[in-house]
Amino acid sequence: MPRSTPSACLSLPSLLSLAALLAAGCSIEIDLDGAAHHGGGYSFDHEGVSLSRHEEGAFATAPASVEVVNKFGWIKVEASEGSYGWSWDGEVWADDSTDAETFLRGLLIRVDGSGDHARLEVTLPEPDRDLNGIESNLLLRLPAGARVHLRNEFGPTFVREIRGRVEVRSGFGAVEVRGAGDEVDVHNSFARIDVRGAGAVSLRNEHGAIVARDVRGNADIRNGFGPVELECYGAEVTVENEFAQVDVELRNRDARRLEVDNSFGAVEVEIPGDADAQLQVESSFGDVETYLSLPDQDDSPFEVRMSGGPSGAGLHVRVSNEHGTVRVRRGPSSM
Repeated sequence: MPRSTPSACLSLPSLLSLAALLAAGCSIEIDLDGAAHHGGGYSFDHEGVSLSRHEEGAFATAPASVEVVNKFGWIKVEASEGSYGWSWDGEVWADDSTDAETFLRGLLIRVDGSGDHARLEVTLPEPDRDLNGIESNLLLRLPAGARVHLRNEFGPTFVREIRGRVEVRSGFGAVEVRGAGDEVDVHNSFARIDVRGAGAVSLRNEHGAIVARDVRGNADIRNGFGPVELECYGAEVTVENEFAQVDVELRNRDARRLEVDNSFGAVEVEIPGDADAQLQVESSFGDVETYLSLPDQDDSPFEVRMSGGPSGAGLHVRVSNEHGTVRVRRGPSSM
């Protein structure tokens, strides 16, 4: 049975006034579609005269690794069979056509290749009060086994069926990865990270949700002000979060370690029904419930500490939470 602890009245700085919403499962994500963009000295309302340019090309040889640098638009990377190349659409907005033509000349894509490595970088016109908007969208068709390193700001990034290592550095734009075969390493802020299918994952975010499902390797996840949802088949899992909920489903009965640290949000952990685990669970100002009947080892009315499990259990589960509940349960047997 869960043990209840008394609630506490907190006085938080005004900067953290959104904590109640975040602890309830809400997250802060900024949708830039149709909104004014501000960043790097630029301020856009996308009004006035617009001019655009389209470019495309093929890679001379199948690239084994690709680096992309973009801003103010989307990047899409997808696996292709035998047709490897890129296409780019750039657009600018200005008060009149003369300014728009000038700014469009400053919006360029540079493509460099050396051996089996390719690099694509979008360069922008200098910030100007008469420049009302920039959009830069880039599509790449690559071998499934390619490694990709993508940098993007103020726009979403999509990666589909790339089996090599995927690395993304982003800000103010959602990151979505599907069907990755190797490690997925993503750093983002103020937007969602969504990974469905990967080897190992290393995910970092702030002010945005993290969702990672069908992770076949180890998982290392750090977030703040956004919920975390993880389904993992790996041997080791580490999750750190604050001001939002954490949900972890471990699917590997032979896993060795699962650690979760959270504050101001509930924690839900599910381990395989056929796994034996040593549990160590701590909570301040929150209830604790586990599938094992464990005694509370702390005499404080505001603290709960429980530990125990079968001797010789190969899986060690540690959960620590502050100002939030903890629940550790058994799910279906591992496959």
